[in-house]
Amino acid sequence: MRRFSYLALALAAVLALGLLAAACGDDDDSGSDETPAPAATQPAASPTAPQPTATTAQPTATPSGGGATGGGGGSSAVTIQGFSFQPGTLTVRVGTTVVWTNRDSAPHTVTADSGGTFDSGSLSNGATFQHTFSQAGRFTYHCDLHPSMTAVVVVQ
Repeated sequence: MRRFSYLALALAAVLALGLLAAACGDDDDSGSDETPAPAATQPAASPTAPQPTATTAQPTATPSGGGATGGGGGSSAVTIQGFSFQPGTLTVRVGTTVVWTNRDSAPHTVTADSGGTFDSGSLSNGATFQHTFSQAGRFTYHCDLHPSMTAVVVVQ
């Protein structure tokens, strides 16, 4: 019986020392002399693969009237999503560049209703199209592939 008590006591002491050592470990790697694991590397892009282009256009504020307003000479954004142009009415100043981005999995176009003012051609998911409005007016447009998709840019 006495031998069992010594074994239990020794085992408890070893476990306590192990827990104490684990609790005193250094969680801050700044003072550690351990070598950090190498960072994951990404394979180099193929020089022949097309690279996506980034667009920095940001959506503008939406007034209570339901449209969006952009500043002259700047840029304004329209998102194509859910088989609609968002916003449906965008009001900008002369000189503003509007950038459309297709967020649908289906292709879409951005096509002026009259005068051939602008036409994006087919835009796949993630693709963008931009047009700078140099004259005041009301410019209605649609998607050639989905004629029920319509919207307007009002240029002041």
